[in-house]
Amino acid sequence: MTGGSTIEKTMTATHGVSTIRRLAAAACLVSSVLAAAPSIATAQEEQDTQTSSKPHWRLALALGAQAWPALADLQPGAGGGFDSVGMVVDIAVHGPSPFGNGWLLGLDVGMSYTDSDVTGLFTDMSGETLYLTPSVKIPLGGTPLYLDLGLGYYRADFSEIDCDLWYYEGCIDLGERWSKSTFGGYVGTTWDIPMGKTGGAIALSLRMNFADFGTPSALGQSPGQLDGPSAVFLVGYAF
Repeated sequence: MTGGSTIEKTMTATHGVSTIRRLAAAACLVSSVLAAAPSIATAQEEQDTQTSSKPHWRLALALGAQAWPALADLQPGAGGGFDSVGMVVDIAVHGPSPFGNGWLLGLDVGMSYTDSDVTGLFTDMSGETLYLTPSVKIPLGGTPLYLDLGLGYYRADFSEIDCDLWYYEGCIDLGERWSKSTFGGYVGTTWDIPMGKTGGAIALSLRMNFADFGTPSALGQSPGQLDGPSAVFLVGYAF
């Protein structure tokens, strides 16, 4: 029994270190972007207003945070709970839409990761979500500010996965898993801060996701409902 307990504690510690490394990497990237904010604001004044009104393709890569009250409110039978905030990675591509007026039509693909102290068979469980949403970006008043609307596929997944971010040793799925797919959507805004003559922009996005995954039965008989909304803030670069 002592040996088994030692192994379990070691695996839990390894999982915690891996999570800290993920969050540290996210914090470094966001800090770097924010540090460049003063020069970005100056570059915005040099934007060419003629080219901004033309239809264009837009590719954006972003990293951010998700606050999901329903996830934090779950009460697993094993005890413990999920963190209230997780990290998000998002990729979006949009092009000119047939609606005209500068509207952009495209696709958002992303995933989130949230840690917990919910004990599984071998180590603590984590919560992941995946979304694939066709979306439209509606420019507001001829400015680089958009109203964002998306509808599509959402998936939630609770699992035990142990991996190392820095040494690329790969990830091990430890077996315990619950997943659910559903239809959902989001509404939000994006502000593209132009970077002068480079053609790129720093993209700041705030959105609310709405998706109802029902009751995650694997967490217990009555852990609560995993539904929306969840708030997401993203910082990225748009080409």
